[in-house]
Amino acid sequence: MNSTSFFSLRRFGLLMRNDILLNYKKYIFAIIGALILGYVILYLQMPKNNYYGVFNDSKYAITFITCLIGLAVFLGFSFPALETKAGTASYLLLPASTFEKFLSQFFIRVIIGTALFFVVFWIDAQLARLTALSVLKHIGGSADIKVFEFADVFTFIRNEPIILSGAIISLIVSMGIFIFSVRLFFNKLAVVKIAITMAAMFGVIVLLVVLFSHIFYPGDYGFEVKLPHYNRYLNFSNFEVWAFSMFYFPWLFFLPLGYFKLKEKQV
Repeated sequence: MNSTSFFSLRRFGLLMRNDILLNYKKYIFAIIGALILGYVILYLQMPKNNYYGVFNDSKYAITFITCLIGLAVFLGFSFPALETKAGTASYLLLPASTFEKFLSQFFIRVIIGTALFFVVFWIDAQLARLTALSVLKHIGGSADIKVFEFADVFTFIRNEPIILSGAIISLIVSMGIFIFSVRLFFNKLAVVKIAITMAAMFGVIVLLVVLFSHIFYPGDYGFEVKLPHYNRYLNFSNFEVWAFSMFYFPWLFFLPLGYFKLKEKQV
């Protein structure tokens, strides 16, 4: 391999093939597990008697967001070879560039994984609905279980301004990229450590906001926060502009962070 070569389509393809050959059983079990778990979650949420007779788009959206935890766990198990010292050494010695290794995992976990997640959820929604309706028919009950459509997933942001809708979607994407990239900072129990890291980061942000509020407005007490709105830009306040920037742009930082962490391991 030419060590100065940044990307080779042939090497990238061989690397993808190598990963699939080594981990195809794990991927198959992950898909089967997602199918079963998603079906169970949806079926349990759907009405099966006359007491809870409506399952509409908002409930599909809530269930979908709940199931995103499963996708987050899948992303947290990226770079599986790095869980052990022997696996790390073998993985780093593979004849591929750091970019190709990072891109292959990104393609398998984020791109393909997310696409399969949507497919699995759609299948589960159809099967769970048919099962619930069959149970209702058997007991002589009736309920309004809406046929699932992907537009239902975004029902909670459908009526919001475009910039806010985009911010919410970008936040979800950024959280996924964060989980995928930060995994490179941990070896064993990466998923648990990522969850702790996310909770710690959220706590630090809250404490910083409280601290700055107390510095600039000494009259505040405890966790009281004073956030005056001013200098409105395009009908958005200063706080909204800050919040949108926190939602839209983090993934632009997390991707290079993960890449350079892997490059550091390679060195």
